[in-house]
Amino acid sequence: MERREYTGCTVNFKTYTKSLKFKNRMGNPVENQQVFEDTQPAIIDSGQWEWVQELRKNKRRPTKIGRTSMFSGLLYCADCGAKLYFCTCKSYKDDSQNHFVCSNYKSNTGSCQIHYIREQVLYRIVLETIRQTLSYVRMFRKDFNLEMLAQDDESRKAELVEKRKALSGAKKRMEDLDRIIQHIYEDNVLGKLSDSQYLKLSR
Repeated sequence: MERREYTGCTVNFKTYTKSLKFKNRMGNPVENQQVFEDTQPAIIDSGQWEWVQELRKNKRRPTKIGRTSMFSGLLYCADCGAKLYFCTCKSYKDDSQNHFVCSNYKSNTGSCQIHYIREQVLYRIVLETIRQTLSYVRMFRKDFNLEMLAQDDESRKAELVEKRKALSGAKKRMEDLDRIIQHIYEDNVLGKLSDSQYLKLSR
């Protein structure tokens, strides 16, 4: 799911070589890659792809006794916004006391109050929410589809706004560069700037 091409675009210059003599290709930073939008049918929309990438950043690190949770890296404190840490109890052989606490709590010495929820309780809440959602979909499939389309439309509109902002910023930067180049040219013509300096600044 890391391939951006799944969103319907083409990504060029993902790798490069230092020189013709250097055969091994190296990964190119994302900011140096060239993305061409809408060059092929999309498998997943860009909003969902970005969301998946955020999820993939949240690595589920096991606790000291080797336990992990499906919710690790996905929970955040409602008050301070910090992540909730997954904790286990060594004195219990089962998972009944596995829980999540705010990472800013730090045994009442941090910047946030304790926010505690047991993993089993969270699991039941999520499972019940999924069941309710599926029940709603089965009963009101048409309404659900309309709601999803509306959300997707809003997501696309927000994405379009961001792209327009980026385009506007790029255009402004080009205009600034044009003015700078014009000033350099005028200074060279008026003799304020030597030819060697002009060539150096024009590159």
